[in-house]
Amino acid sequence: MNTTAKAQKSDNASAAAEAKQAATKSEAQLRAERLAMHRKAVSMIAGMWKDREGGPVDGIEYQDQMRKAW
Repeated sequence: MNTTAKAQKSDNASAAAEAKQAATKSEAQLRAERLAMHRKAVSMIAGMWKDREGGPVDGIEYQDQMRKAW
């Protein structure tokens, strides 16, 4: 392999590495945005229940109570 071919191969490899890093950054940014949206949604839901008396409720017990009301 001549010097020019080696230089092109090296350039291609570095360009591919840079593209992969750019894709990784955007994936990381997407994950961060999704996490922020998730945390906001959870805080809104938790906010609805913050004044509820009795603390956390077991899901099965809650369903049983609701079904008994029928």
